[in-house]
Amino acid sequence: MDEMPEGLLFALSKDKCAMKRFSALDDEKKADVIKKASGALSAQELFHIISRL
Repeated sequence: MDEMPEGLLFALSKDKCAMKRFSALDDEKKADVIKKASGALSAQELFHIISRL
C-alpha cells in the first residue's frame, strides 16, 4: 500500500467514524482513497473524500 499523505491522516484524525470506515476497507480500496487524497488540492477536498467513505 502507498504511504498515506499527511493531509489524509489529519482529516481522518478529525473524523473518527471515517477513520473506522477507512480501517475496514480492503487494501485495494484503501489504495484508491490514498491515491485520491494524494491528488487533493485543499483540505476541503480531503474532507470531501473521507466523507464519501
